[in-house]
Amino acid sequence: MIHESWGKIDALDGAQEFKEANSAIFSLIAPPSAKPVDEDAAEQRPGSVAAIFENMSKTFKADAAAGVDVIFQFIISGPGGGDWHSVIKDKTCTIEAGVHPKPACTLKMADVDFLAMMEGALPAMQAYTSGKLKIEGDIMKSQLLEKLFKFGK
Repeated sequence: MIHESWGKIDALDGAQEFKEANSAIFSLIAPPSAKPVDEDAAEQRPGSVAAIFENMSKTFKADAAAGVDVIFQFIISGPGGGDWHSVIKDKTCTIEAGVHPKPACTLKMADVDFLAMMEGALPAMQAYTSGKLKIEGDIMKSQLLEKLFKFGK
């Protein structure tokens, strides 16, 4: 079978370049996206980045934030992007536009990818390992996001 399929095995169609081994390994173990991210279809997506941040506090899971004290900075590039930050402290969450002076964790990504991730079409781990999501500061704090907010449809 390998000999018969060698043309497919050796092909570079859809190949990704990884700058370090961890990203390559995580891309192999991360579940595939439920639906492909179509970067040309940004206008077809329901909602906007601003709307997601406006409604983000409604998806906040206060019980999961007991004892949590963290500030997340979101820097979303692209025509629909902008800067927002979220301050989470002892079961409360405030989300405001702009840059916070001392975030614990900064997440950077393009508007199209952010929308896909928030819809559940682009898993966070896949976004990170493919370089679509860049995290600065305390990377371990970023893992709290899925625990503190409800994502997807």
